[in-house]
Amino acid sequence: MSLLLPDTNTLSYILKNQPPVPARLAEAVDQGHSFLLASVAHYELTRYLHLKGADRLLRLYRQLTASWQRCEPSFEDWNEAAQLWAERHRVGQGVSDPDLLLAVLARRWNATLVTANTRHFAGLGVTLEDWTLTPPAP
Repeated sequence: MSLLLPDTNTLSYILKNQPPVPARLAEAVDQGHSFLLASVAHYELTRYLHLKGADRLLRLYRQLTASWQRCEPSFEDWNEAAQLWAERHRVGQGVSDPDLLLAVLARRWNATLVTANTRHFAGLGVTLEDWTLTPPAP
């Protein structure tokens, strides 16, 4: 089965139980997919939960991701992200630093990036899934 790397928005939708995202997560687990937790997504989500004093959601998040494999950008990943940043800005298609880092990590790990912001990642050579969309019936 494939390796899935959830973006910050996907993690947030899971915690907030926003349909159909939790059902898509359950389906992925049932299908035997593995999950990566990127340090950049972890940082973006947990800083917000701490700001809001959302202790219950923070506990739920920690339980959810306890068994997920962690991934962090290496020095080489930062270099690749910097090159992508420059390329995208030269053509007027800027991408945020967290999104670039997630794309680079997804590429390095050969993972599918699960995000509701698929257009942020267009043209970055990443396989994408949007769990906010109901999948077509088989």
